[in-house]
Amino acid sequence: FLLRCRTDFKFFCEKMLCQASDGRDIIMKPYQIKWWALAQSYERLVIEAAAGFAKSETMGAMYPLWLMFSKRNLRILLVSKTRDQSKGNLLARIKNYISDNEILSELFIPKDADTSWNQNEIITKQGHWVRVVPYNTNIRGYRAHIIIADEADDYDDPNIYFEHVVSRVFEGGKIILISTPTGTEKLIGRLKEKASVGKLKNYHFEKTRGVTSIYV
Repeated sequence: FLLRCRTDFKFFCEKMLCQASDGRDIIMKPYQIKWWALAQSYERLVIEAAAGFAKSETMGAMYPLWLMFSKRNLRILLVSKTRDQSKGNLLARIKNYISDNEILSELFIPKDADTSWNQNEIITKQGHWVRVVPYNTNIRGYRAHIIIADEADDYDDPNIYFEHVVSRVFEGGKIILISTPTGTEKLIGRLKEKASVGKLKNYHFEKTRGVTSIYV
């Protein structure tokens, strides 16, 4: 069971996590599995989808948790427009999945969780460090293997991404941007423009259409 959880994202979500943060049973849809496969293949992934696709739940909470289950000593940054948004949408969900699951609690929660776990960061038994950071220039004080930018098109200044976020990922690390698109002048539009003229490498843009949900 544990071995399959480490190698099969769908199995991990449906059989280990079982229920999403809203209490509904998790039944993964093909587009969620595709997002996971793309994240495994590309160093830079941009996911666009409308509200209702559970993109933040899937790639902002379940995916980093699966990586933590499968690996050791990961440093993960969760970026949102504000720190409160990131706590509520990402780190809080990860912590809830862990605390509500006997296996994950035993695996991740250290004896010093009272001091090493707080609203802004967690450090697990395996040496994983997960921190929420607001989208501003202060992000340059951190480095990570995985950076997940939630609702990236809500960010006010796209230049912060190019000047400060990109340089914060370790060599060979990943940046995943998740958003409902809001306009060509916003961050994702700027990324597409740069990619179209060859100024970006290894970026993959995935736009998911339709109305559906991963939950029953």
